[in-house]
Amino acid sequence: AAAVEQFVSEDLTVDVDHRLTSEEHFRGHAIASGVASRATALRDRIVLNRRVPACLRRPRAGDVSSGIGRTGGELKELIAFQPVPTRVRQVAYPGDMSCRILVLNGPNLNLLGTRETDVYGTATLESILAEIRTVASEHGVEIYDIQSNSEGALIDALQEARTRANGVIFNPGAFTHYSIALRDAIASISVPVVETHLSNVHAREEFRHESVVSAVCLGVVAGFGADSYLVAFEALRRHLAHQASPTVRSD
Repeated sequence: AAAVEQFVSEDLTVDVDHRLTSEEHFRGHAIASGVASRATALRDRIVLNRRVPACLRRPRAGDVSSGIGRTGGELKELIAFQPVPTRVRQVAYPGDMSCRILVLNGPNLNLLGTRETDVYGTATLESILAEIRTVASEHGVEIYDIQSNSEGALIDALQEARTRANGVIFNPGAFTHYSIALRDAIASISVPVVETHLSNVHAREEFRHESVVSAVCLGVVAGFGADSYLVAFEALRRHLAHQASPTVRSD
């Protein structure tokens, strides 16, 4: 019963290799015939991914106690169907985790708000991160952040992102212009990285015009001040959504 209730109330998934091959098979093993029409409507909302709800598995020895294989009358008493949700989450991001994005900041960015405010503005790093989290929460995206003045710590964060994050918003600071080690770290992971800068680096000193990491990043955002992070977030979020498995749209 719990499995069927969970099937109604949450975004559950079915492996392509385990899809039911006929209407009769679905009706016979999903629920009893007395509620089959409701099950058909629910089936149309199933997201294709990896897991198979218990209520869709073929009956096996020992399954009777959970309700699988019971008669229609018994199952009607066992299951109290909830209304079909009117809104279904539109995006199932790749992997088993919910969508998680790392906001990674390099040297001196901990001084934002007081450092060269004519160039970088008065927004602090904490206020920028808070705004990103607010926007991200509206899309069901989790944000975690790391700031370090150490090249090695930034490399560690990028490597750990392979299993912790779906994408990275990265402001390498001055490392942008000469850190081959960071460039190689980005190239070594499959997680998409968006290079992000507060200022328009191409309108500043000549030595800032060159980025050694741009070629291995998904894209580059620069020159919009604190909003550069929001632009990078939206671009990365949309990229991840396009890469996600097909899902049911909200009506």
